[in-house]
Amino acid sequence: MKLRVLIAGAGIGGLAAALACRQRGCAVTVLEAAAEFGEVGAGIQLGPNAMKVLAAVGLEAEVLRVASLPQAILIADSRSGKPISRMLLGDAARQRYGQVYITIHRADLHGILLRAAGAAGVQLLANQMLQKYEQTAQEVCALVGDFSHHADILVGADGLWSRVRGQLLGDGAPRATGHAAFRCIVDDA
Repeated sequence: MKLRVLIAGAGIGGLAAALACRQRGCAVTVLEAAAEFGEVGAGIQLGPNAMKVLAAVGLEAEVLRVASLPQAILIADSRSGKPISRMLLGDAARQRYGQVYITIHRADLHGILLRAAGAAGVQLLANQMLQKYEQTAQEVCALVGDFSHHADILVGADGLWSRVRGQLLGDGAPRATGHAAFRCIVDDA
């Protein structure tokens, strides 16, 4: 009998988890709260560890076709502009960590993952806001409106306001720290 995996959230993490589980023979269903599958936001940075995961699920070449491979990261003081740290990337990252460091638009990565999940046979269900879950010794039951979804495993990939995490940990709403980070691209010429 195939292990039944239910994933709350069809973002980048949820879809990557769905692909990994599907490749290991699991029956995978992804519940997305939004009415349509999609991703908003801007660029993201993926280190060599994330690229190793994308390579393992067979998406490295497709991701590299739309990604940028920066040659370095420079961290500078925001007031003075004085460099604090510089980290070489490009070939240096591949040699040191066995994979590259990339930047990519969030929507591009999400689209690649969504197409791959569908092609792999992952059941993708939109407009499925998980309300709560119940767990027994035999299974987990996720309640979505008047419907319930049954599985052996529930993965919470439902974002910052995760209902899965909230129910599991009871840790309350996320709190702003007051910290901010800004990034930009500069020509190193």
